[in-house]
Formats: sequence, structure tokens, C-alpha cells
Amino acid sequence: MKIFYCIILLLPFFLGGCNAYISENEAVEAENINTIDVSKLINETKRTLTSKFRTPEGYTRINPSTPFAVFLNHIPLKGEKGTVKLFDGTDKLNKSSYAGVLDLQPFTNNVQFHANAIYRLRAEFLYHNKRYEEIDFRINNKLTFVSYNTFAKGDYSYEKFLEYMDKFLTATTTNSLSNLASPIKLKEINIGDVFMQMSSTKSHAIIVMDLAVNKNGDKIMLLAQSYYPGQDIQILSNPSNDKLSPWYEVKDGVLLTPEWRFMTSDLIRFN
Repeated sequence: MKIFYCIILLLPFFLGGCNAYISENEAVEAENINTIDVSKLINETKRTLTSKFRTPEGYTRINPSTPFAVFLNHIPLKGEKGTVKLFDGTDKLNKSSYAGVLDLQPFTNNVQFHANAIYRLRAEFLYHNKRYEEIDFRINNKLTFVSYNTFAKGDYSYEKFLEYMDKFLTATTTNSLSNLASPIKLKEINIGDVFMQMSSTKSHAIIVMDLAVNKNGDKIMLLAQSYYPGQDIQILSNPSNDKLSPWYEVKDGVLLTPEWRFMTSDLIRFN
């Protein structure tokens, strides 16, 4: 992890959150999406996004164009056969839903689920770049949570940062992310953009971690999520195309992930 932090500190912003209460058993598994073969595009021994997940033949990775995109490309992953752990230390049951696991210190409270994971990624980026004043998120369009600087009172240890995030993620609502982002067109997609569906009862969001393109201009993407209950952030497998998995085609229409259906019109970007 020290190597990772050193990389991030060399980088010179972007992220959001929503809470929804859906158990793992309510996943899209009802559609008989039960198993996903281990892809030849996965190098199990590697520990970073760009080294673990190979691009399919004919595709080239798109260079990240923002500091946040670079950050996402360099987040460390758990080692070979890394398992998604729930907040209580038990294993996620739906093991076929993911192809990799981000190696971030877990919370022991049930707070890192759905779009809260995206807040976590943004806050991690800002924290490791010492942009403490920017860790100041809105809960809704009228209410701002206490800023990290105010909370820290000069203590910028990682433990204090996680304590702050635990309290903030407990306070967020399903509408929080919408106050920080705006819709964009699919053709404008970039690393760090988010697909989000929001309602009063069930909400979810996933984030674009990487992009690649072929000579025809066709793009593919890697996606990450957390789910309910709170759990490690994971790189999603592709339930619709096991030969392409974990990559997804960037194309208009339905975006079917192992545990949620999105539309590509759900794409948003942080303001």
C-alpha cells in the first residue's frame, strides 16, 4: 500500500453517494446469470488494474485524461483469488459477480454500499493528494456535512480519515450523488464517470475504472461497484459476454451487470 500512496501523491479531483437497502439475494441472479467463466483477459497474479486486466485483441487502453482517472488506474487490487468481504468479515455469496477486488481498508460498520463506494474513491483520491479542503461533500442541495478539515482538527492520519468517512457515509442519502453530478452523453464517456439509477426505494451506482478503444472507435470499459450490505469495492464481471469479461462494450441501450440493470442514459459526471 505504501507504493500506491507514493504513486498517488505524485498526481495533482472528481466523485458522489446514495444509500439503498437491497440484499444480495435480490440481485439479478433471478435471471439465471449464475456463473461467469474466468476470462483469458485476467492475469490473476497482478495487483493493479492495468496489469491484471488485459485488453482484448485489437483494443488499446485510453490514456487517463484527469488526475482522478490516473488514480483509479493505479488503485491496488487484492492478490490472486482475492475475495470480496462484507463489512462483518464474511464472504460475499455471489462470487461470480466480480473479477477483482480493490485493496482498500474495510469499514467495520455497514456504510460502504452502492454509491457510497464512489464517495469513498473520491475521498481517497483527495486525501492521498492532501487536498483536504475538497473533502467537503453535500448531503443534499441544502445541507453540507461537516468538512474533513473541521473534523480532523489537524489530525490527518489515515485512521482519522476513515473515522470521518464512516460518519459521513452514515449520513448520506440516496439523493446525495445527484447534487454533485450532471448527465452526459455516452459518446463523452471517460474514466471516473458514473452510471446511476436513483429512486426512493432502490438505488445503485457503478463507476468507470478504465477504457479501451479499437481502430474503429468502438470502446470497452471496466466497471466497479459495492453492493448491499456494505462490502469491498469490486471490479464487475460481464454476465452477457464471458469472452469479453470483465470488459463491457460501450454502446447505447441496456447495461446489464451481475446485480443491476442500468441504461447507458444513466451516465453522469461530477461537476
